[in-house]
Amino acid sequence: MEARGELLMKLYSKTTLAALAAALMSSTSAFAESLPVFKVAPAANSETAMKAHQEMFGAPPATRKGAQGVVSPIDSRAAKAVETGLKLQSAGKVVEVDRRSGHMFIADMDRLWRGDGAKLPSDGDAVRIAEEFVGKLNLLPKDNYVMPRMVGLSETAMINDEPGAAKIVLDRQVNYGFDINVDGRAIPVVGGGGQIKVTIGDQGKIIGLMGGWRPIQVVAEKVEIVPAEKAIENWKASAQGAKISNVKASLAYYAAPGFEEQAVLAPVWVLSGETEIAGRPGPIRKQIVAATAQYGPAYPSAPKVNPRVFKPQDAIRKQIMPRGDDDGRGASLLDLVISPAYAQSSRECGTSWIGESQGLGGSSGNSRGFVNQCKAQGWNVNFDWGDNNAWETDWRSDDDGYVDAADLVFYTGHASPWGWNLASPDDGSLDNSEVGGASDLYGQQDLEWFIVAACGPHQHDGFVGSIGNAFDRWRDTFDGLHAFMGYGAVTFDNTSEGNRFMELARSGWGLIDAWFRTAQEIQPATNGEPAPNGDAIFVTAMYAHNGDRCARNEKLPGFGPQCTDVRGSGQRRTLMWSGT
Repeated sequence: MEARGELLMKLYSKTTLAALAAALMSSTSAFAESLPVFKVAPAANSETAMKAHQEMFGAPPATRKGAQGVVSPIDSRAAKAVETGLKLQSAGKVVEVDRRSGHMFIADMDRLWRGDGAKLPSDGDAVRIAEEFVGKLNLLPKDNYVMPRMVGLSETAMINDEPGAAKIVLDRQVNYGFDINVDGRAIPVVGGGGQIKVTIGDQGKIIGLMGGWRPIQVVAEKVEIVPAEKAIENWKASAQGAKISNVKASLAYYAAPGFEEQAVLAPVWVLSGETEIAGRPGPIRKQIVAATAQYGPAYPSAPKVNPRVFKPQDAIRKQIMPRGDDDGRGASLLDLVISPAYAQSSRECGTSWIGESQGLGGSSGNSRGFVNQCKAQGWNVNFDWGDNNAWETDWRSDDDGYVDAADLVFYTGHASPWGWNLASPDDGSLDNSEVGGASDLYGQQDLEWFIVAACGPHQHDGFVGSIGNAFDRWRDTFDGLHAFMGYGAVTFDNTSEGNRFMELARSGWGLIDAWFRTAQEIQPATNGEPAPNGDAIFVTAMYAHNGDRCARNEKLPGFGPQCTDVRGSGQRRTLMWSGT
């Protein structure tokens, strides 16, 4: 009897402990009341970048060590120390190391996001190649707090808008992320600064390396965290303009993108949920909110503006002069004889954004960065409307005076495969059915390119399944429009996409390449959502052409050629996507 009693006690104890552990792990508010905040510093990766170049492409141009051990160029035409770090560019190969983080961008730009992918390695071989590469270069940190892990594989691929078309895979990507070890518990790192991506192309050659890690220096302090319920309550109180439900919070640490300064690695809550988007339920853009009272991230408050009261038809298009043939589009002799400054002043941009009114803390800063870069380039800002002033009519009945009167338009807010949220007048969202068929299509006036920085709307069976064909939803938006860039998954809200995209475009990057790099630097590789909105995050671009794929490589005016508008039955469309 005694032996049996001891056995029952042991079984009871094990069962009780297991149940208790399961209960603790299932509750987002049951973590420790305080967590460490870490002091971090940029990694010294200049020499590592040169070694990576050697492994990927062969010997780089001659370099030497400077007084502080930083690799400096011997031939200043090949490599140079710039304000943001080290930059080397030669024969299509790019090597950049950002001084703010030590993050690297190394790529063969003749192959990255390009090619026919005819002889790509299998998924298993891609993993093996990446593992050997990161191991040889010691790219993954080793300390007591950081636990690197492979978070999955993704791809760059394309498909044409043709009956029976099959996708063409251009490259394979092996993605690494990080967890923070806190007393044996793994807390994931979110944010663009917490990942490394290895891209593998034709014949199994590594054609791209992006990302890095800011090494932990010391534990700065242990800080009490805000309970998950309180974080959700505070956020919902700020989102009065949205119908939000099923909000959940998960604990993480936030690593800022490599092009931003970051001194500490602190815990955050990642909020997810559902709202109404284009008349249907859809996932919100994930929110990253501080889990402590002392440490960020913090979003700047949106500037207070008066309600929009004037009539849309009062807007005056700011077209200064036509730019060549085809209603002022495409390169022409006129572009060569007018001054560059005057040519820039004749260009126009605009932005619509949904922010704090629907719980998106980053949208205001995101659009502000875009607008500031437009102004710095000398472009006119035709419109900059946020929250309740971001009228749906600007995209529909009055698009000739707003969206279609600008060359480049940036939207950020809530989106889904079927459309994106705006504000009344009209029904408060733009559905794909409202911009197709007999509707006034984009590009009839000025619009060449627009970006939707949100959770879609390019989800496509080629990479998520069970959602249908993105062309069927969006092909009718093209009537002179060159490219429509966005995402094909749930993404994370941020303040950086607009500024970073324009920063890269203004430095000479092709527009689609600039958007792909922006997304890969800011968004993590996965989002934890089921198909068709995850788990992998894909950045996308749908572009029109006449068979020459000209729009694939367009640059901002003044930095390279633009394409002639393609309209009507002669136009073709291609959709590209790449894992972030």
